[in-house]
Amino acid sequence: MIREFFLSIPLKTKSRLTDIRQQRVRFVVLGVTLLFTVGYAQPPDTMWTRTYFGASNALSIEPTPDGGYIIAQWVDFPYDASLLKLDSLGNVQWEHSYGTEGTFEEFGEVKPCPAGGFIAVGERFGYPTYNDPETYVVRTNENGDTLWTRTVNIQNRDFLGSVEVADNGDFICVGRAGYIGATSDSGDVLIMRYSDAGELLWVTRYRGEFSSIASDVVCSGPDRFIVGGQTGRFWEDDETRAYVLMIDGNGDTLWTRTYGLDVHSLCQHLVTTGDGGFAFTGETTVEPVDGSDMIVMRGDSAGNLLWGDRFGHGQGRAIQRLPDSGFAVFHSTGQLPEAGSDYGLQRLTLAGDTVWTARYGTPADDYITTGQVSPDNGFLMLGLNSGGVYLVRTLPLPLVAFDPSTAVPKSTILLSAYPNPFNSATTISYTLSKRLMVKLTVYDILGRQIQSSISAWLSPGSHYILFNAEELASGTYFLQLDAGKEVNTLKLILQR
Repeated sequence: MIREFFLSIPLKTKSRLTDIRQQRVRFVVLGVTLLFTVGYAQPPDTMWTRTYFGASNALSIEPTPDGGYIIAQWVDFPYDASLLKLDSLGNVQWEHSYGTEGTFEEFGEVKPCPAGGFIAVGERFGYPTYNDPETYVVRTNENGDTLWTRTVNIQNRDFLGSVEVADNGDFICVGRAGYIGATSDSGDVLIMRYSDAGELLWVTRYRGEFSSIASDVVCSGPDRFIVGGQTGRFWEDDETRAYVLMIDGNGDTLWTRTYGLDVHSLCQHLVTTGDGGFAFTGETTVEPVDGSDMIVMRGDSAGNLLWGDRFGHGQGRAIQRLPDSGFAVFHSTGQLPEAGSDYGLQRLTLAGDTVWTARYGTPADDYITTGQVSPDNGFLMLGLNSGGVYLVRTLPLPLVAFDPSTAVPKSTILLSAYPNPFNSATTISYTLSKRLMVKLTVYDILGRQIQSSISAWLSPGSHYILFNAEELASGTYFLQLDAGKEVNTLKLILQR
């Protein structure tokens, strides 16, 4: 028998929203098993905003194992690449600059490493003539101290814009080799693989019919990587297309695809969908003078297009998977420079339907560069305004209903508790199919966090932890296991 009950939780929303709904927590009970996931009934309000002075740009933010965040940026003249480490409230814990005298350095992305510390990629070029641009890779420890630095000059105007950590801890770095100039021979997708010790394992270039650039890379499975960017005649007012390819761990191409809705289309940021497929966001436009529209497209594991659409004026900057298997799309909202710009957030289902949209910003122009989902299922929006680099953190999002028949199988995680129901303690067991960043959190029936017992990188295999509930009242609790980009939840019943 299916029983349903609802709990209303009011939420004050100060952001400019286009879809406001009453917020509810809904639990669907099947016999003695409660099935639920984290969902999004309406856009969240802002929790806090931070501004960081002295930086010219910031393009990447990632959660860190200690519950904080790491930002990749570059500081004002003379340009030096910089990493900014924050605590969970956005307060600066440390900042390190990287570079040498007589050169400029810029970071495009940073990622936490399974072995600890961080990997950041970008470009280095000469000062003051901006000559000899080359790829730039920096590996640091957890305090930001440099462990090693690597630069490679393949062809004029090389750079790296994105990095992904492979299952074995290696780094897949992507960008561009060659200058985007006035010939079809200039500019190729560049992909490099480094070991955690800094050994360059291989370098390869991918050339479309015309010039090509890679802007993002994600791991879609064991030694499988999806790379996204743009290809076309950049030097002419001609057609450009979003460019996506899948490679194996040796850099060999498995397939390539191009996508587009109008004359000019771009894949800015990718995310995997849990079934070997992917989704990306970017922008498209018929004529540059008309501004651009945000686009979102989804493909299967073979690169076949499942759906694609445009979502009004703006540019898609980042797309992230949500625990209920939908997407969060972070985007700018301004059409033309003189019209001003804010930043927006759009919630989509797996089928590409809009659930809600929200618009944030200040009276001044705000330019968003990227966005992330925080470990407790809030949103992080990073960008620029007249005050410097800004970071906006929204409130965590509440629990809502879902249809279990539509849930994506969580193949990476197996989660259980024994005994359950239990009297004062129960053993939590979970199995991981690969090395992942794992966080365990316990919530009460109102969605309030009761306890966070672990936050660490863990190896593949079975793991066990004792949950001691001696100080808790009898009732129903929910254990949430975050592992990589997947989330599993288990109902716990405490009976005295």
